[in-house]
Amino acid sequence: MLTKQLMVAACALSLAVGSPVAMGGVAYAAPVHEFHSFCPDGPGQAELARRMEDSVKNQPDGTRRLDKCYATAIQFLHSLRAADPESVKKGTLDTVQQLPAYIRWLKPKAYAQSAEYISACVKGKAPGIEDVKLECEPRTLTRTETMLVNPETGKPVLMGNCSNPIIKEAEQVVVSPCYSILFVPLARPDAVATAVRIGELSKTPPPRSECDGWKQPGDTEMRSDRPQECPDKLCNYAEVADTFNVILRREMSFVPRKQGEYTYLVSEFMAKNGMVVICLDVRLADGRVVRTYGQGVIKENYDGTRTAHVTDWKISDRLVPASAQN
Repeated sequence: MLTKQLMVAACALSLAVGSPVAMGGVAYAAPVHEFHSFCPDGPGQAELARRMEDSVKNQPDGTRRLDKCYATAIQFLHSLRAADPESVKKGTLDTVQQLPAYIRWLKPKAYAQSAEYISACVKGKAPGIEDVKLECEPRTLTRTETMLVNPETGKPVLMGNCSNPIIKEAEQVVVSPCYSILFVPLARPDAVATAVRIGELSKTPPPRSECDGWKQPGDTEMRSDRPQECPDKLCNYAEVADTFNVILRREMSFVPRKQGEYTYLVSEFMAKNGMVVICLDVRLADGRVVRTYGQGVIKENYDGTRTAHVTDWKISDRLVPASAQN
């Protein structure tokens, strides 16, 4: 039986339930595909090098997208430097002008059926490196796919079907029981939860697990997406992390558009060795916005069915200045 309680935080953000989320001054609904492959058409080694050459020739600073791609040359350079540190040491990945020759230097290799790889991906909204996510979801190469490797070290560098730089091989997935956290976002006359953020924190890195999913009222199956609808630099779990000497491992956020019970899955490792923080953005009846770090009361410990319930939410009167609100 586990006795660790969930930390439940109420953070400040005045959003109307079901309204678009404001990001960077632009209002939009929940993103369906936030990140893209570098080149979804999988151009192949020779064509990728040609596109790179053309892009750099037309825009020497590397901020021009490659033809039929989401990524720019500078985004390729940033990601390839993370994917191939040995070439960085040799000085062959210093500038975007080196990229065409570097790509032609790589060696094709058949897929590795038993291995999963974590690659970079890109939002495709801005030309700089801030638009790149270096570690996206892992995947196994398809049966007909080749990857490009460093011929001297054998390190996989580029995926064949999407031209994503390969950052590293994914860790082996640990098969273990899954644990469910059940909670109802706050909804009462004097306080309404307008956004939910969930963070998993632990002292040591958790092993990869298949316990990855969540479900909102009305869903018949677990969802595998991890939305990021409610970005807020001030709700970053720093206070919890400092207090308990833990590190944020992953997070998600969403606007609770349906009333009722939500389910969030965690791995056995996280249930026993980590902590899950559920952060609610709350709007009070009088219009005030508050932020508090309280503790939710779990009606039951993780029982024989590996389920925990969050049944109470603590609200404080600590006001948040307008400058700290999104």
